[in-house]
Amino acid sequence: MTKILHLIWGMEVGGKENFLNQLVRGLDPRQFANTILTLRQKGPYWEQLRKDGYDVRHLAKDAGFDPGAIQRLRKEIAGIGPDLVHMHEFSSTLAARCAVLSAAKPGIIAALHGGHQKLNFMKKLIYGFLLRRCSAITAVAEHLAEDARRMTRGKVPLFRIPYGVDLKRFGNTVNRQAKLAELGLPTDARLVVCAARLDPPKLHSLVVRSAAQVCREIPRCHYLLAGDGTLGNSLLRLTARRGLKDKVHFIGTRTDVPELLAIADVCVLASLSEGLPLAIQEYMAAGKPVVATRTDGITELVKQGENGFLAGTGDEKEFSAKTILLLKEHGMAETMGQKGRQIAELQFPISNMLKAYGDTYLSTTGQSPAENRQ
Repeated sequence: MTKILHLIWGMEVGGKENFLNQLVRGLDPRQFANTILTLRQKGPYWEQLRKDGYDVRHLAKDAGFDPGAIQRLRKEIAGIGPDLVHMHEFSSTLAARCAVLSAAKPGIIAALHGGHQKLNFMKKLIYGFLLRRCSAITAVAEHLAEDARRMTRGKVPLFRIPYGVDLKRFGNTVNRQAKLAELGLPTDARLVVCAARLDPPKLHSLVVRSAAQVCREIPRCHYLLAGDGTLGNSLLRLTARRGLKDKVHFIGTRTDVPELLAIADVCVLASLSEGLPLAIQEYMAAGKPVVATRTDGITELVKQGENGFLAGTGDEKEFSAKTILLLKEHGMAETMGQKGRQIAELQFPISNMLKAYGDTYLSTTGQSPAENRQ
């Protein structure tokens, strides 16, 4: 039995949190014993995992440097006795390195999900120093793997493993009219869906500004924005200023995202930076065409003119035009959606992700060959 301790800031609703939730649920329990330890926040995934009997713990770390938290983390590591500590992003990596002073057991794996892109210059230097002292690194996208190669000078084993999607949850038939009625929308509505937290670096403001033009061109169009976050109030004000209160609907965090995507005509995502956006992987799994910003991470998923369209992060006109095109050209939209589903089936089955992480954990502890090493 290989014991793995996962360190993460919190388990709120988001891409890397959803990934970790799927990972600990999907790894073979006869082979891997997983513990999740959150540093600052518990979150919905934490609560559900606890209810379902998984080993989840909370460190209750204070903001900034917290020596007491480091001591508590050392005790947790000593009590669990993990073979590996898998650290998800900078804060977890720093905390683990402070707690594990020895280069011996447990091994330390750093996961790059994209959060390091927002670090200031000094923190990036520190992060590079920490990464060079890891047993291995996992990266969810090629541009993040390239960051890892640069920061470690290619001296640390690197595994690029994209997020996986439970394809069985997506692409199912849903009673469109009944679902629209449940949402309080006209049963003949054309629907644009954006599923993403309302937090930077997401650019929901671009989506809302674009909606004004799209809804003028296609009066039956409505937008659903699924997610919560710090940008909520400012986006509501923007929606009101643009006269879109009856067209753009903020529906909060949802548990029925596969059903929402099933009735969508077009799915959109705007962001300044991304690791690998799980939202777009889910759009593709649902067989929907995508309009998104031309951003690292997104460009690894959306191929211009094949499964969707890309626009610049400041190009409201192009973002709107491509959304309108897909709403008007049903055949094109359907073809692009089918292409996205094919890519998802080939590249993102959750079984592929689980096998890759299992192999990585075993190879890092010397139990199997490193088949997916970069």
